[in-house]
Amino acid sequence: MNPTQQILALAAVSGYLLGSIPFGYLLVRAFLKQDVRSSGSGNIGATNVARKSPKLGLMTLLLDALKGFAAVWIASQFGDGDPTSASSLLPMSVAALAAVVGSAMLVAASSSPSPAFTLSSPSGEQQVLHADIQDKERCAGRPCCAPCP
Repeated sequence: MNPTQQILALAAVSGYLLGSIPFGYLLVRAFLKQDVRSSGSGNIGATNVARKSPKLGLMTLLLDALKGFAAVWIASQFGDGDPTSASSLLPMSVAALAAVVGSAMLVAASSSPSPAFTLSSPSGEQQVLHADIQDKERCAGRPCCAPCP
């Protein structure tokens, strides 16, 4: 892997990881001890959080914007440090796209006792990836985006 590919991979990974921080969920869980996904639209975004608490909704909006900015700013440092140079624009673009993807497609471990992972979007849609046949049978007949019991 050449240095340019390494920089782009680092920009993509860092952008994705920053984008996947679910600030709305974390703030409501920390301050209100509730799960924001269980009310309103089921989304973890600022609008749904604001239905629970306008102050937390504003904090969610600011933190979500900040994580996108941070991903792009970090990627701008991968080039020559000048965000207007051509060597910084591609990593910045990759990081921005990865942050958007990270925000839309969160990867979180499931709380089920068996080995499983849940792909979640901010709207609460989930697809459970199961590691054993028992869980597949338990979730049989459910649509792909419905959480398993």
